[in-house]
Amino acid sequence: MLSEEYGKSTTDEQAIEYLTFKEIESSALRSFEVEVKTLDLSFINKTAKKDIYQIDSNGNIVKGENGEAKVLFKQGEKVFPYFVENENYFVQESNPSKATVFVTKSFIPELIPAKNLVTSYFMNNDINLSSSVLLPGVQNSDLRFAFNLKENNAKEKFLNNLKYSVYKDESGALVVSKNSDILKSFKKPESYGVFDKSKELDKFNDERKVYETYLDALTLTKGDTLGFLGVSNIKDLVNSNVDLAFASIANEVLKDGSSDFKEIDLDKLFQMPSGINPEAEGKITQLINDAKAAKDDASITNENEKSNKISSKLQEANELIQKYFDELTEEQFNKVIIENYNSQFNIDINNKTFTSLVYKIKDKDDSLLVLTPKGISIFNNQRITTIDKFNELLKSDLENIAKGTKSYFNLQSKINSFKSKENTIITQLENESFKTW
Repeated sequence: MLSEEYGKSTTDEQAIEYLTFKEIESSALRSFEVEVKTLDLSFINKTAKKDIYQIDSNGNIVKGENGEAKVLFKQGEKVFPYFVENENYFVQESNPSKATVFVTKSFIPELIPAKNLVTSYFMNNDINLSSSVLLPGVQNSDLRFAFNLKENNAKEKFLNNLKYSVYKDESGALVVSKNSDILKSFKKPESYGVFDKSKELDKFNDERKVYETYLDALTLTKGDTLGFLGVSNIKDLVNSNVDLAFASIANEVLKDGSSDFKEIDLDKLFQMPSGINPEAEGKITQLINDAKAAKDDASITNENEKSNKISSKLQEANELIQKYFDELTEEQFNKVIIENYNSQFNIDINNKTFTSLVYKIKDKDDSLLVLTPKGISIFNNQRITTIDKFNELLKSDLENIAKGTKSYFNLQSKINSFKSKENTIITQLENESFKTW
């Protein structure tokens, strides 16, 4: 009995007490753990084929004060009334006979709905929805030297931002754009992670896929995360990234208009150098101008022909941009980075050079740039101040899963990590449904 299995008990009584406690603990914890699972709609909507009566532990029908049998469910009533469509379950897009369900792990009917647990989590936490898109470049500890772009394909991402793409805008018109301008044009990650009911699903998914593709190509952030850090509180951020925890506070200062942060121009950050190779620079400029001219050429009436001509010019320009940088020495490349990066991020005061943790971004009033050990973060933080907004995020996450995408907010693990075991057991021992189960 001295084993861990029996709590290192020295007597039979201690062993029984320990095992009883563990059973209570296990049952109590189930009521404080949520899960997302798939159930058949036929199960969710199951109805009573006849009146169902309450029975006691001996299998006898329980009677009320008037001597009549207590009815749990009348014939035709749903036996799982706590399931509410588009609240805690969502019909799956690819399999309409099944649903994505959000409940606790409890076996006790009154404790299966997760609403009270969600509310408790919200009321006891300062909820933030944070996102971080990492741009290439890590600041050198010696501010005289260039930002480091040697790790994690950072140089490749930098060059991709200098290259060009052709795409169709919402009206269907062809657009020739520098990739860094496309990156700047993106909305907050929430726009791609929270389903917009005013849009068709296919259009919403297409926009999200484009966003994911460019995140993978232009940044150090994995596209399928959309840049979300999940729902968190300040403690979570401090534990994971103290720079971003500070930035979440700075983000509030930015919103109230009282900030005096230095502003960074992303156009200058991803700017082609000038004067290193004038001949190549001239050819690149000409090819881009040719692509723009082809876009506006009214004599080309076939859209595919026009698109192919533009793509051909841009492909040639992009290949020249790649070749241009491949031929630079390390010293030349570092000079480009110092000109583009250091000249903007460094702050010179009284002949001394300093740096800041956070910066404003030109033309993006609600975002900050944050220098982190892994890269330059485009950081957004939104405080979730109402339970309605929190529930909206939860429903959006469930809807995303039901539509075949993924969870972006990590709410399940956040809620499950909320309660301590001791508080859980005390709370449940005071719960009448738990005591009589």
